[in-house]
This record gives sequence, C-alpha cells and structure tokens, in this order.
Amino acid sequence: MTRHDPLVRLRHMLDYSREAVRMVRGKSRKELDDDRQLNLAVTHLVELIGEAAGQVPRATQKRYPTSRGPRSSA
Repeated sequence: MTRHDPLVRLRHMLDYSREAVRMVRGKSRKELDDDRQLNLAVTHLVELIGEAAGQVPRATQKRYPTSRGPRSSA
C-alpha cells in the first residue's frame, strides 16, 4: 500500500475512530465537557477522520458506502 492508496485513508479513519472510542470509553458526557484536554483530543481525532474521508476517491466511497457516514448518503 502506498500513501495515496485509498485503503490507507480508510485505515486511518478506522484507527482514529478506534482511538477516540478508547479515549471516551467509560466517561460521562459531563466528564468530556469538563476535561478540556480530552475534549480537544477527541475533537482533533474527529477532524482527522473528516480530512481522511475527504481524500477518499468517489469510486472508493461507492465501494465502501459506510465509510462516508450518515451525511453523505446523497
């Protein structure tokens, strides 16, 4: 796999999302709101997921429709 391989972007999205889930597992919404560092870290991971998703070619998005998330069903 090369850096420009669409599957690399999908792998990044998966890795970032797993990391975000690990960070918030067992935490309440209040804990997330009150912990500025955790909030910023999770926000950054979500931004990275969005950036990676934006670089996935349309053909790959059609092949893996769940990688686009609920907003991109159009």
